[in-house]
Amino acid sequence: MSTNLKNISLYIGYIAILASAILMSTAWTVMGTRVSLPLMILGVGIITIYRCLTPLTGKDRQRIIRLQVQLFISTIAYIACIYFIYANDSKWILALLIAALIDFIVASRIPNE
Repeated sequence: MSTNLKNISLYIGYIAILASAILMSTAWTVMGTRVSLPLMILGVGIITIYRCLTPLTGKDRQRIIRLQVQLFISTIAYIACIYFIYANDSKWILALLIAALIDFIVASRIPNE
């Protein structure tokens, strides 16, 4: 898979998560399920596949391992967000905020080589 296609799929994943968070404030349902749940599952699935297919690279191995662990924690927070949306619990906001914060921190610390 080319790098450009991987980046586009990552953008689509984040847009799906953002759309899911916006739609969560509405009461739109399809066959008894909120519309935001499938969007969140799609977005998290795309981001998880992207992270598996695109390993981090750099000179400092310790730093790369630490960043990968942080990305793993972020993925777990996204999965918790899916569960909370499914359970119709308002804690999904906190899980999504934690995942987004970790993603922001990791994105600012990825080495540019």
